[in-house]
Amino acid sequence: MNPVLKLIALLIILALFIWIVSFRLMESLPWQLAFVLVTILAGLLRFGIRNWYKELKLILPFIITMFIVYVLIGLITVKLPYWIMYGLLRSLSFINTIFFIQIILSYVSINDIITLPLSIDAKKHLILGRALFNHAITQIGNIELHLRLLPEFQRSRLSLKQWFRFKLQQSFAIICMLLREAKLKGELIDNRIQHCYTINRNEKS
Repeated sequence: MNPVLKLIALLIILALFIWIVSFRLMESLPWQLAFVLVTILAGLLRFGIRNWYKELKLILPFIITMFIVYVLIGLITVKLPYWIMYGLLRSLSFINTIFFIQIILSYVSINDIITLPLSIDAKKHLILGRALFNHAITQIGNIELHLRLLPEFQRSRLSLKQWFRFKLQQSFAIICMLLREAKLKGELIDNRIQHCYTINRNEKS
């Protein structure tokens, strides 16, 4: 399939999904739960249990942190039931959107990006984003393993406070890792572009 038509079709599907989940049916708890089940099943079929579990662990800390923020707002404003429901719907919508984006991205290969009729600078950012996403998925297990080496996280069952601190440190480690990798991989891509792309362009001329 033509890469341009493929990406256009994927973007249309993604836009429709986001409009339905995040706008049209945002306030419907049954629909949000149904979409969660659908995206989880679709992800399992697309990635398999092991890879899908890695992706779930990658975004779970952010989802939990977001929901806790809504709960804290409810406690501060003394409107806890309202903010719990409000936060639950937004968290479910966020889960659905992120899961579906991951599924859509899995259908976009590096070759699709390279063959797009875009400037080399635009392609560079797309390739870098794809590479960073794949790197985060593959390294999430190593980050968790190293955090488990800390004495406070070596218990078989963590307390709620320890578990929350563990997820916060995991999120911080992922962010630091991606910032470092973005710099390193960005420099490598720039180096490839400076040499290979210039050579190819000169050959064509």
